[in-house]
Amino acid sequence: MAAVVAAVIAWGAPIAVQSWRIDQAAQAIAGDREASERLAARYEDAGERVPPRLALALAAAWTRSAATAQDTDRRMLALVNAGQFLDQARSARPVWPSLRVAEAYHAMLMPGRDAAALAAYAASFTGGRFLPREGLWRVAFGARHWQQLRAETRSSMVEEAVLLTQMDGGLRPQIEAILGDSPAAVRFQLRLAAARQVGPQRTAPAETE
Repeated sequence: MAAVVAAVIAWGAPIAVQSWRIDQAAQAIAGDREASERLAARYEDAGERVPPRLALALAAAWTRSAATAQDTDRRMLALVNAGQFLDQARSARPVWPSLRVAEAYHAMLMPGRDAAALAAYAASFTGGRFLPREGLWRVAFGARHWQQLRAETRSSMVEEAVLLTQMDGGLRPQIEAILGDSPAAVRFQLRLAAARQVGPQRTAPAETE
């Protein structure tokens, strides 16, 4: 069971470059699909009280289930369950930046909740400038919704993309594939060039305690 939880919490699981289309990138937040399905199946009762970290993992698992559901009823059930587990995590750890990311993912799948998704996304940078596991998803979300983001949030997203590249140079092709020819791509290249001139920054990743 611990391995399944770890797989779902590791939202930044490696994804092939060719699969990093913006519409698909959101699905990667919950990590491995089979692990997510197994975890969701183990905890079908969203009213069951669980530790905050597990509640967050279950919210991600159920949101992932909703994103891939072919049946409307199954999709809505999954979103309801995800919302209840989000409530559990929120009541115990309201300031977790990873919680804000999960809220953004959940809201973007809910009809008429675009504004809530954008607000949660922006808030995720307040307490978590650098989230290694969720970083690629935040870059993808930011590229997709670039025109709807405030200037400060745009800068935070580009900065995280640069930090991810500095942490692991192998991520650069994935990030460039995610950004494509979006306006964020130019900002990323300019910021990356500037960062090279001053040297790599040391930024401690935010933690989910």
